[in-house]
Amino acid sequence: MADPLREAGWWRRHSVAHGSAFFIFVMVVGATGCRDSTVDSSATVPGGPPVVTFVPGDTLIFDSWALNSFGDRIASSQTSVLWRVVDTGGTAAGKTRITTIIEQAGPGAPPIRPDTLMFQFRSDGDIYQYGFLARSVRIRENRIIPFAWDRIAAFSLPAGGTWIVGAQDTGGTDLVQGRVLDDRSFFSVSVNGVETLFRGYSVTMVGTNYEYGFTIAAPPPAMVVQQEDPGPVRNGRLRILNTLRVHGWP
Repeated sequence: MADPLREAGWWRRHSVAHGSAFFIFVMVVGATGCRDSTVDSSATVPGGPPVVTFVPGDTLIFDSWALNSFGDRIASSQTSVLWRVVDTGGTAAGKTRITTIIEQAGPGAPPIRPDTLMFQFRSDGDIYQYGFLARSVRIRENRIIPFAWDRIAAFSLPAGGTWIVGAQDTGGTDLVQGRVLDDRSFFSVSVNGVETLFRGYSVTMVGTNYEYGFTIAAPPPAMVVQQEDPGPVRNGRLRILNTLRVHGWP
């Protein structure tokens, strides 16, 4: 049986020797700060899967762009988005130990309607997000499907394993598959005011007319990059972490 992830356009376009072009691009962006980094967290990263642990009050600020049909950033679309962690012990839709994040306009950005994001960060490295695919379908296609707990990362699986993220339809047949890439890219981001070098772990998701990739880190806990590829009649989107403020680091 053919592997839908390896045959998908995202994999073909971005997978190259020693990692994906997408994440090499991010390494170039981050490298501008590497020479001045005063903290190198890569030497203290524990073995095993990345386990993300936030506490209330942590914040992440992203630079955000729309992407044109060629995957290039649209300069006029640049803005700032802020994630603010408000709770890490909630219960929602049958899951416990939920991390709740408020998404809002970042400093100096035009106002946007705040949104509530809910994650379950498991101790085995797996990550679930409530309504991840439902939000994407609504934005891309103006179509409504039920919210569900989508498995957006599965670091508990053996290397190269794939899993079902969730469905893009109400019948549960239009499935999205995920894979953890072999990349172990490094990034330089301001963490609590100090330029910090740390390792990121990359995930790709592929479905019908849908290609998405993101990178997370732990420690420090961070969603570093988020990219949804453009489609035939829609723009894509890209977010790159600019500033991270977390308790207990370094």
